[in-house]
Amino acid sequence: MIIKTAKRIHISFVLIALLIMSVPLLSMAKTKPIKIPAKSADYEQEKLTAKEWFDKGLSASSYAGGGGNAINAYSQAIRLKPDYTEAYYNRGIAYSYLGQYSRAIEDFNEAIRLKPDYTEAYNNRGAALGRLKQYQRAIEDYTEAIRLKPDYALAYNNRGAAYNELGKYGYAIEDINEAISLNPNDASAYNNRGIAYNKLKLHEQAIMDYSLSISLKPNDASAYINRGFSYFLSGNTKKGCADAVKACKMGYCDLYEIALEKGSCR
Repeated sequence: MIIKTAKRIHISFVLIALLIMSVPLLSMAKTKPIKIPAKSADYEQEKLTAKEWFDKGLSASSYAGGGGNAINAYSQAIRLKPDYTEAYYNRGIAYSYLGQYSRAIEDFNEAIRLKPDYTEAYNNRGAALGRLKQYQRAIEDYTEAIRLKPDYALAYNNRGAAYNELGKYGYAIEDINEAISLNPNDASAYNNRGIAYNKLKLHEQAIMDYSLSISLKPNDASAYINRGFSYFLSGNTKKGCADAVKACKMGYCDLYEIALEKGSCR
């Protein structure tokens, strides 16, 4: 039996990494950490400069669960230097990782106001808008990012993902083709193009793209879910079940549970 319905196929909007900012992680790692005596922590923190708070934000962002501390540090940097473009940008990323997309957009707005040609800020504001399902506005931001940087593979990929959400699969494939030509090693681009092919009922092409995505990023459950879904739709329940089981072992069991319910897997 072929599965007729399944949980909505996942599309990944990719955010630019913090490390493209003016203080690369490797450089920061070579500097001495800021030491604050326990007995006078508040006093010592008052003496920190905006740049030192910014570095603390970068440090907090580098470990799991550090988003809140990063936001606090960037906020201190902005308090001391209200036109600190990179601090607004990085705080926007931190808000995005915490799912606070409206606040992220506010920070990206400010970064763009201070630096109108801030390509990455347009891309990341587009990603935040996409998370809020404001796909047309997201496309406008990706388009501006591409205008500023015509070889910006990530913006093409993200714009293609937004077109997927609007059902404009031809446009999506065109954009993602360009993204892949610029960066052939981005697993998410193959995954997103596979989604477009799947929606156009071109299941063999979708499966090929999902397989390429998996070869580049073997631990990405979404590509196994999507490929499994395409296998089911094309009538190959054996391979569909294998992918569903693989995704379930990674902690994502929705497709497998639906397959069990439909009698497609045992």
